[in-house]
Amino acid sequence: MTLELTDIYKSFSDFSRLRILHLLIQQPVCVCHFQEVIGLPQVNVSQHLAYLRKAGLVAILSLCQNPSSPSASRAHRIPYAVTIHVPFKTFRNMSTKPKPLVLILCTGNSCRSQMAEGILRAHAGEIIRIESAGSAPTGQIHPFAIKVMNEIGIDISEHRSKHLSEFLDTPVHTVISVCGNADQACPIFPGMVRRYHWAFDDPAKLKGSEDDILAVFRKVRDEIVRVFHAYAAGLQMGKDHV
Repeated sequence: MTLELTDIYKSFSDFSRLRILHLLIQQPVCVCHFQEVIGLPQVNVSQHLAYLRKAGLVAILSLCQNPSSPSASRAHRIPYAVTIHVPFKTFRNMSTKPKPLVLILCTGNSCRSQMAEGILRAHAGEIIRIESAGSAPTGQIHPFAIKVMNEIGIDISEHRSKHLSEFLDTPVHTVISVCGNADQACPIFPGMVRRYHWAFDDPAKLKGSEDDILAVFRKVRDEIVRVFHAYAAGLQMGKDHV
């Protein structure tokens, strides 16, 4: 079967189909499990799979051998397993081009940019490389940043606070600065790169009790989650090309 690029691109335009392909890249999947994992009705799953089969991206592998599946008990519905079509595996592995680098900058590279790095990697690490740096790095990750990120299931304890000069000789696709409007010196990265500036207050500057400071860290974390989750969704849907 010949894979047509236009059909492939149209298949990628739907987020549910992207999720189906993501699952199939890991291993063949019985159709009954798509309902459980993706949360779509069977009729929608079937429509998406039919579209992907027509595009040559997936193929029926075998009858599903899972007698406990929801579909198995219904005589009018025969569950079957699907897999990534072999030509698509070849197409997917043809490119050895490295992932485009998104560099997130702030001043100290201890709180905001580190949280943003962890959040963006969790949501878009499969399609882009994410790093963070600062113009005056503190040399450590703020323990409260580590704590509040652990609360949402993201571990940044192994991150490293580093100077932006480490990336001056590295091809950078996009630079995102996250300094707050009150910051005196937000770093500027040289060169022709795509640039965004999304301002977040620096929770490390707050004085007060531990509970008060943690509350601000959580507030800033949640703001970063909303912004970078939306950015990652745009990348996944191809609205912000990388």
